[in-house]
Amino acid sequence: MAALLLAACGGSGGGGSGGGPGSSPTPTPTPGFERSLGFVVSSFGLLFPEVAGEACPAGLAMGPVEYAAAGLAVPPDDCGDPLSAPPPGFPAMLAPGSLDGFDLDAGGAAGCTHEGFTGPDGSAGIDDQLWRAIGCIRGFQEGDIVGGVVDAAVRDGSMTILVDVRDVDDPRNDDDVTVQVFASRETPPSGGDGSVLPWGTLAIDPDPRFHGSEAHGRIVDGVLEAGPMDVRLRLNIQIVEGELSFRGARLRLAIGSGGAATGGLHGYAPVDGLYDLFGRQAGAIGGKEAIGYLCSGLRRLLDEQADGDRDPASGSCRSISSSWRIGAVPAFVAR
Repeated sequence: MAALLLAACGGSGGGGSGGGPGSSPTPTPTPGFERSLGFVVSSFGLLFPEVAGEACPAGLAMGPVEYAAAGLAVPPDDCGDPLSAPPPGFPAMLAPGSLDGFDLDAGGAAGCTHEGFTGPDGSAGIDDQLWRAIGCIRGFQEGDIVGGVVDAAVRDGSMTILVDVRDVDDPRNDDDVTVQVFASRETPPSGGDGSVLPWGTLAIDPDPRFHGSEAHGRIVDGVLEAGPMDVRLRLNIQIVEGELSFRGARLRLAIGSGGAATGGLHGYAPVDGLYDLFGRQAGAIGGKEAIGYLCSGLRRLLDEQADGDRDPASGSCRSISSSWRIGAVPAFVAR
């Protein structure tokens, strides 16, 4: 049958005088491809600490909806200039808790004093000041609007994230691998239920700004850890368009027997960038009503809880540690 098909198509050979097509080029594999692991993120969102007792004893922050429901006038608020309005006195999430993350400022990185979380093994100083800032705002709670919107973004192409692991000698145990996180402009393949399908081929973003820095990593019993690295992701979800970036980030992924992985991305995010996405843009067009905050309160919370990139002149910090959960399925990363 194969011979008949080849004959009907004029053969696959040397492009003779019969007018048939020339020979097809021989596929050339990507260098090192056989020693790589690729993933496309299929689930993404805030990683929530486990808090014993009442996380927000003073209650949640109040947005325009909450003020109206209480019969109170909504305070003046300008999302374009949030510090021009009086502070609304929003509560931060200051309760102790446990988080499977990293001590990002270990080794003496210049930052601002803060109270870290405790790791599952009892280690102290696990960093996630972003949750300290937003943990008492309704829309950021587990199962609420922000989580659903951000999680959908990695599935519908609004924020496609690729993880490329190279120089892999053993996918279960390897003490020296190279890891890079990329944005992509392509939409992951999906099933009828909207879930991301494994083994799709996705190209990295053509803009090198969205190519994360290369980082050293290792795999121990199927758990990949890598970093520090810088990561910049492209974000375009509904009314919000911009970048979600991380400095000094660390990645942890537990790789299952079928190739799917779960874990987290932990790093310092610029306060200005986070506020631009969740405050200036989202807040100006219905976001503060849906999420439950005032821009003046959100900006002050981010500034107060920021713990990285300290300005020597002012003593204030300009970035904030954050932890994000990741689910991923195997994919071919086209570089």
